[in-house]
Amino acid sequence: MRVVRLAAISLASAAAAAGLGLFVYANVQLGSARSVDARLDDAIARGLDFLDRGDRFAIGQERGGHPPVEVWLAKKILVHEDHPGFRRDVERGWQLATRGPQGFLTALPGEPPRPLLPADRERIELALKRHWSAGDESHALFGRWVIYALHPRFRDRIPGDFEVLLSETWDVSNGYKLTHRLFTYRLMLALHPELARSLGIPRRAERARRRMVLEMFLDFRLSDLYFERLAFLQESRDAHRIRSRWIERVLLDQNDDGGWAFAPSLACELRRMARLDCARGRSGSHPTFLAVYALVQYRDRPGPPP
Repeated sequence: MRVVRLAAISLASAAAAAGLGLFVYANVQLGSARSVDARLDDAIARGLDFLDRGDRFAIGQERGGHPPVEVWLAKKILVHEDHPGFRRDVERGWQLATRGPQGFLTALPGEPPRPLLPADRERIELALKRHWSAGDESHALFGRWVIYALHPRFRDRIPGDFEVLLSETWDVSNGYKLTHRLFTYRLMLALHPELARSLGIPRRAERARRRMVLEMFLDFRLSDLYFERLAFLQESRDAHRIRSRWIERVLLDQNDDGGWAFAPSLACELRRMARLDCARGRSGSHPTFLAVYALVQYRDRPGPPP
């Protein structure tokens, strides 16, 4: 019995030591904050060069990739970073995104306002029925949530669908659904503040933000979800609290072609912890866009509040 007890204690100690090691790896910086800041401009430029090659945003619209909301977010990068080739690609992608079936997206913040046309209403109904996406369920749900945030009058079209957005944040098991919730909450607060407050959206947004911060501290693996959390968190009121180590990890993960991969294998991540090289994986336009978006926000972040 004593042997079993000692074995259990040893296993628990080893697990605790491993957990502490992963936490340190994810949050303790290797270089100085100044060295991280010094690398941002070059990493952003290389990332935009990668995105520019092949007109990924315009082609994405023509081939059913890159959700229109992603193109809208890419436009926000151009507020801070003027890259002529990337600008042409994004502007073309936005024209394609808002012409035809997705024309109702012009209600996004910062876009010139226009009335909702009868044709737009038909397109919204069609988009909701088709779940706006042929992709996985979480992204289809996100598409519907964006519609509800832009045009709340449609939130009861699919029974029970909008209520999912109002369910308890801590019960969400899918990380993408959590980032998508926070994005949707902020859209509602920006566009329909009175309705958002009546639905308790400020409290829900704060809970989602806190959980995302916790997940950033605990996540030792890099992926497009890591980049997405980092990008969306920086739009919150405490963006100045983003840890330099989190940005450092993104910088260290950039491929030689300027892009970022979706996610390395666990074996690759373990090799990195041991300071060994490993193949990061093929660069993709979606994780590269999210990484660049996060880096631009961090570089041009405001100072801490007084």
